[in-house]
Amino acid sequence: MVCPSGNQEAYGFAKQLSRVLEAAHWHTSSTVQLDNAPQNTGVTLFVRQADLEGAKQLQDALQKVGIWSAINARNTLPGIIKVYVGPKP
Repeated sequence: MVCPSGNQEAYGFAKQLSRVLEAAHWHTSSTVQLDNAPQNTGVTLFVRQADLEGAKQLQDALQKVGIWSAINARNTLPGIIKVYVGPKP
């Protein structure tokens, strides 16, 4: 979980989302605030092109509970979905 530094609302939501994912047996790491975080709003799933299926499954699960998310295929670590929580859209 990653969110922009100084945005307490995004940080709180990222921590809540992390707890929900852990309860659903998705492995998550600690929530990190970054000064140079992406400028995306809402939830964005960053994933390698080869790992899109897992990101689509997560996106579908989020959508079922009313959380819209975007997928951004880029060069990340294999098998890792980086969840970015930005400011409210």
